[in-house]
Amino acid sequence: MGAGATALWSITTTVTSNGSVNGMHDSTMPLSGMMEMLNMQINTWFGGVGVGWMNYYTFIIIAVFISGLMVGRTPEFLRKKVEAREMKIATIVALLHPFVILVFTALSCYILRIILNLWKVKAVG
Repeated sequence: MGAGATALWSITTTVTSNGSVNGMHDSTMPLSGMMEMLNMQINTWFGGVGVGWMNYYTFIIIAVFISGLMVGRTPEFLRKKVEAREMKIATIVALLHPFVILVFTALSCYILRIILNLWKVKAVG
């Protein structure tokens, strides 16, 4: 399909979370790869499968809280005060997605290393 179509397909497939693949994401140019990773991490685009609205709402709460602190006023969103409880929940929701991914990635690497050590195989790299 070509390089342009592959770049477009990789961006649109990570935005909508449909799971289709036209080219491997690690073989794209750095800017395309950055957009793919950003789309996977944020997961807030409309029409996507999953919890886009929840993540979008979470980032709005965090932005309102930070902007309220910079202005020096009590942060408010939809005429409700954004307090410590809401910020704790929003922070947990925002950090949970990358944390789960990193924990399972580290766990799989550790288990792979144990298996390779049991078989006495040298890993490449």
